[in-house]
Amino acid sequence: MEFHPPLQCIITYLVLPKTKPELAVELINEVQAAGFKVQLVLADSFYGESSSFIACVRKFEMPFIVAIRSNYGVLIHRGKECATTAGEPLSDP
Repeated sequence: MEFHPPLQCIITYLVLPKTKPELAVELINEVQAAGFKVQLVLADSFYGESSSFIACVRKFEMPFIVAIRSNYGVLIHRGKECATTAGEPLSDP
């Protein structure tokens, strides 16, 4: 006897669910394609820690502010501006 999975199982397998950052990247691409001018992108740490999301907003040169968790490591290049959560500039060691 040959096994035939239900159609819903086949469709679910073929259309893989996307992560929130993947959906956000698609939306940003659609917004850009439609010609909208984005003044600022704000996002929580779920997006702030997504390299694909950050790469997308940088690709379109959109100004952005994202949150990151307090234990998330970042590299700040010398001479670049960065602010703490309190909005005060970080001091140079």
